[in-house]
Amino acid sequence: MQIQDRECVPDRAEDRKIFGESISVKVLKVEDLIGFKVQAIANNASRQNTDLADIESLIAVHKHDINWSLIEEYFALFRLDELFNELRRKHGAAQ
Repeated sequence: MQIQDRECVPDRAEDRKIFGESISVKVLKVEDLIGFKVQAIANNASRQNTDLADIESLIAVHKHDINWSLIEEYFALFRLDELFNELRRKHGAAQ
């Protein structure tokens, strides 16, 4: 399934309770946040170091729950396949 065939990113956001569960807010899934970071890199190469550091931090925190296939689709969408492959090798994701 391609990204464009998936439901809209805001529709996939999860409800999270905050302030003692008195307020519910929508929170992006980590893969979608990474997707926005990938788009930022594609749109402005000078952001790569900052956004790549953010992506690596997100991967480190969520390494056991990450959908690598969806992240790969985001990188491919912006023709950053080699950058994805480097991240995947570095973080030990199964091919």
